[in-house]
Amino acid sequence: IKDVVYYVPYKLNLASFSVTKQSVSIEVRFATVTEMNTVSMVIERSANGVDFTKVGELSAAGNSQSQKSYIFNDVNPIVGVNHYRIRQTYSDNTSSYSEVKNAVYYNAYKLDLASFEVIAQSNAVVLNFVTATEDNTLRIEIERSVNNTSFIKIGTTTGAGNSTASISYSFADGDPVEGLNYYRLKQVYSDGTYSYSDVRSATYFKSLKLDLADFTVSRRNKITAELKWSTASESNTTYFEVERSNDGIVFTKIGQLSAAGNASVITSYSFVDVKPLTGNNFYRLKLLNIRNESQLSYIRSIDLSDLVTLGLKGLTVYPNPASDVIEVNMESVATKLTIYTLAGKPVKSATFAPGEAIREKISELSIGMYFLEVKSTKDNKILGTAKFFKN
Repeated sequence: IKDVVYYVPYKLNLASFSVTKQSVSIEVRFATVTEMNTVSMVIERSANGVDFTKVGELSAAGNSQSQKSYIFNDVNPIVGVNHYRIRQTYSDNTSSYSEVKNAVYYNAYKLDLASFEVIAQSNAVVLNFVTATEDNTLRIEIERSVNNTSFIKIGTTTGAGNSTASISYSFADGDPVEGLNYYRLKQVYSDGTYSYSDVRSATYFKSLKLDLADFTVSRRNKITAELKWSTASESNTTYFEVERSNDGIVFTKIGQLSAAGNASVITSYSFVDVKPLTGNNFYRLKLLNIRNESQLSYIRSIDLSDLVTLGLKGLTVYPNPASDVIEVNMESVATKLTIYTLAGKPVKSATFAPGEAIREKISELSIGMYFLEVKSTKDNKILGTAKFFKN
């Protein structure tokens, strides 16, 4: 009697088989439908799909009528295409193979920046950045945020692909938000992965615009000129300068008023030229913002040629400058003295009887230039004007 043991030829019966690139490895995942006399699952890899070598081995289920799942991570894959197959070994030292699956692997990429700056300009924010090297870059996306948390894509530039030399890029954000803008770069690679730069920021303000709703000049108290204007809106404004000219060509600054800063409603202003020129007076406004940019208004004018015929006297105030008391050289008539700021706001007044010296205490006034006016208490006629400095 002779005996022989016979086994049915074994076959690797897979329910699923996949290979997937991870950030630093390739994951080999498979499941068997059933197993018979299995010993191990050998994972083999090839760079050309022909010559395979063992890269890992997992213990098999032996005998199983239910599905079994396996996972293997190839932590040292080849850069490029990796071909994988499963070799199932049996208790009789035979083997069977799966089909071949492949995955493309690249090293984990990193955005290698040599420099990155953002610069706010008058009508845009410009991003300038330089990559020291590039490895399989597909594109570089520019992202912006107003809170340094939620970023949105605002632009894209094509990457260099592979480069060991520095590459310079520039991108202009033509529609930045008013105020603080945060920017970061997202470098996208050919395998679909990406990495981010650190964050840079820039504060942007729109170009200065003098948005006048109206601007008028009129006579005030016969001997002064009053300027009134209003703005429809303002953005980051700081102050107005009032300029005057006798020919409409050469202007000089005669006053200054604080601006609203930021406003979306009409804002009104007024300024009194307490000592206008005899003849034509041309006025314009100069608006400045927080970046010290400026813009001029159109010109308004008024003819005060008759100032000479009003019989006004240029009064003398002494001492000038003064800190405590001023005195005005005036004939002894019943008078009323009014002191104004250069903006035309009355701050002090007093009346004097005929023959009484026109002397007034000014120690409580703030330091600065003032304008005074003397009127007759009989007919309210202006008798004279003068300027003095309170120190």
